[in-house]
Amino acid sequence: MFKNILRIGLIILVLSPQFFTAQDRDDDWDRDSHKRRSYNWKWDWDWNDQDRPTIELNYGIGKLKHKNFGADYSDVGLAEIKLGFSSLDEYYYDYIYEYSEHFFFASNISTDLKQKNNDSLLLDSDLWRFGLGWRDGYGYNTGPVAFIPYTQFSLTWSKLKMQEYPDSTFAADITVLDKYNDSFRFGTSAEAGLMLEFDSFVGINASYETNVIFPRHLFWKHAGSVALEAIGLSTIDYFVDEIIDSSPAAGPILNFLLKSGFMYGFYHLQKDKMNWPFDTEAPLTYETFKFGASFIF
Repeated sequence: MFKNILRIGLIILVLSPQFFTAQDRDDDWDRDSHKRRSYNWKWDWDWNDQDRPTIELNYGIGKLKHKNFGADYSDVGLAEIKLGFSSLDEYYYDYIYEYSEHFFFASNISTDLKQKNNDSLLLDSDLWRFGLGWRDGYGYNTGPVAFIPYTQFSLTWSKLKMQEYPDSTFAADITVLDKYNDSFRFGTSAEAGLMLEFDSFVGINASYETNVIFPRHLFWKHAGSVALEAIGLSTIDYFVDEIIDSSPAAGPILNFLLKSGFMYGFYHLQKDKMNWPFDTEAPLTYETFKFGASFIF
């Protein structure tokens, strides 16, 4: 397990520079465009530089899925807490904000958190997970309320406990579950949502999350898959910057639509091959509707 943690750290370091805090920006404004001048990036691990400790509580409803499942599984509820640091800065004039957040989280995804299932044909499950992630987006300043469409990516460790197992007629299900049940497994999750932040004190959000759990961690294939996804998202970042230069009001919405569409499309490719485009097996997945509240200090 320790070796896997070191491998995950290397992936973060090499392939995910957005995880780090941007420092030493040139905070001067261009007098003609009223937009921040170009950034001078310096990577820094000090999350406290973002200056806003944030606690978030979420509840959701989701479904356990796998490409080869034949049995029926109960819907699950999600209870989650996130602890991190967030920033909300003026980006263009005083009505376009840039939002970012880095966090640790822990979740329980269980049939018992939705509704106790009395249907003998539906199989109950319980999963605990923890990890770290980052969230970003552009938003609108409407006075006391900031409207922020965002996307999010997380690295996760999960442990599944099946409360009920399928019978022998579902051999494919049993083969899959034997790879996960009572074992910690590494995975990733992606989320797209909308947040309303009131007076930089409290926020409410609604989102849709996809969670991919690997039966085993294939480091180099995973690194290659993450690199392709990072290239796609970086291309969108560049394109959105150009949009904001010419049509600032359209930037936050288009950034959200392009990134969330790309991430959801990539997730669908991963449902067949966990480390797409490499020839790898299908992973266990969760898809969850979530809503929650955050408190900013």
